[in-house]
Amino acid sequence: MTTNEQWINGKFEETDIDYKIAGKNILYKNEIEYLPKGAELLCKKIKPKSVLEFGFGKGWTATEFQKQGVQRHVILEPNKENYQMALDWKKQYNTNIEILNIFSWDFETTEKFDLVYDDRQQFTLEDDDIHYKQMNKILEDGQWYSYYTNKAINKYYDNYPIYFELDDILYVQTLKKYNQHRRFIYNANS
Repeated sequence: MTTNEQWINGKFEETDIDYKIAGKNILYKNEIEYLPKGAELLCKKIKPKSVLEFGFGKGWTATEFQKQGVQRHVILEPNKENYQMALDWKKQYNTNIEILNIFSWDFETTEKFDLVYDDRQQFTLEDDDIHYKQMNKILEDGQWYSYYTNKAINKYYDNYPIYFELDDILYVQTLKKYNQHRRFIYNANS
């Protein structure tokens, strides 16, 4: 079974400290303290009406995007069990929510979203490389792209960080505008 097949068919499990798919961590339970806060701050900063979100997890950020008034929301979730959880979650909203059971690199669109929110779990470097190659195809100049990063990486590469602290955790949500001339530079072989 390939890594992708393991991920697609992997069991969604809860432990004392985290949530896993196919035995790999996707979320720590304490992230509920800051992931929704990061989504809230992003929404307050750019006021998106449409969001493309990679990964559903427990739906914490998806719920926050709905609370913040997002009207068009597309979520890509490749894991079958987690996808079903997302479909169940969607039933409580009457906004334009579309949930697709695919990997990010399988997503084709001409739609421009106000915000592309990337909180997916990287499971191999090769898959991460494929993801960023696809982002270079679908993102347009000036499109907002956001992902979680750490302070050391952020200070060198990113212009629009959102920082906040909860207890001992320094959370950094990176927000940048995509530029076709300075595309994502990523090479899994380097």
